[in-house]
Amino acid sequence: MLILSTAVGIYYGFLAKTKQNTVNEYLLGGKRMHIVPISMSLIASHISGSTLLGVPVEVYTGGTQYWMFVVPAVVVSKS
Repeated sequence: MLILSTAVGIYYGFLAKTKQNTVNEYLLGGKRMHIVPISMSLIASHISGSTLLGVPVEVYTGGTQYWMFVVPAVVVSKS
């Protein structure tokens, strides 16, 4: 994963023909981003490091009732 992220950074930093020259192009992706990278970014933000560390502890201490979180999360993501 680290090698893939580094390769993407090197490609877009040094080899890409189109550069992000302004802040708007950097923050908004030049307004040309498709739904897939946006959704992947939202999912990665939702599943953060604190979630990865906190879920095993919560399941260990509280049991499998934590899985009831999945139903509202799916409903909210579909809206």
